Amino acid sequence: MPIDIRYHAISLLAVFLALALGILVGFATVDPGEIKRFVEEVKKDNERTRNENRAELESLRQQQKISLAFERVLLPLALKERLQGKRVAILLDYSPEHDSPAPSLEKVLENAGAKVTATVSLLPRLGKLKEKDVERMLVGRGVSAPPEIDPRSFLARRLGQRIAEGGSNLPFYLEKENLIRISQGSEFIRPVHAVVVVGGSAPEPEFIEMVEEPLLGGIRETGRRIVGCELSLDSGAAVEFFQRLDLTTVDCVDTYPGQVALVLAVAGEDGNFGTKETAERLLPDLQ
Repeated sequence: MPIDIRYHAISLLAVFLALALGILVGFATVDPGEIKRFVEEVKKDNERTRNENRAELESLRQQQKISLAFERVLLPLALKERLQGKRVAILLDYSPEHDSPAPSLEKVLENAGAKVTATVSLLPRLGKLKEKDVERMLVGRGVSAPPEIDPRSFLARRLGQRIAEGGSNLPFYLEKENLIRISQGSEFIRPVHAVVVVGGSAPEPEFIEMVEEPLLGGIRETGRRIVGCELSLDSGAAVEFFQRLDLTTVDCVDTYPGQVALVLAVAGEDGNFGTKETAERLLPDLQ
């Protein structure tokens, strides 16, 4: 039997009209006073909920304030003399667009007894050098890269070695060439015990291949300890890169727990510490 579409359309329309009529009749039979009271009750409930949420939020803020104050007092006591006599260099493998994390890291390390000998920032131009430019620099210093090694990688490796071992003015030469930035008071006279490397967002693959990997390889060849770090709001790309190189990492070095982990990692604790998925645990064992 053929289906009559018009019949079904008329039936559906009748149903909707009946529903609409029912709604209108319902509103017509409700006392306006009841509607007003209902609306007032809803308003009171909403206001009560907002007040409760405000009170809970303020309580959480106070708890956080107390917790931060406690951590601020406890941190120096927990880390006192953990790095006594250690010489540490800080390497920012990117150029900070805003406030540099270096001053706070220097303070934490020095409060733990370390001497921060140098803070070095890699500038973007270092990753954009042409082979011929690097060859010119090397020849000017009486050095040449082996034929099988890219001159840019050779330069980065030597920079890592000189940061770790000292005894060279190569870092200052590269600063004059606007390839790195060195903080005031930095010195490269004697070897350091450890290098703290702070990464930012994911760099270009060529920068990783030609600069970061050989530079960290140069530090590692000297036998110095390397701790790779990033800030708590960073993406995690830097820590993942450091972990591929089998380095100890801290993924929230701008927080109090991250600073504790940093000092203990520089002191010799191995692992991946922090709050992100890349971390194995928050802190090393406190002994």
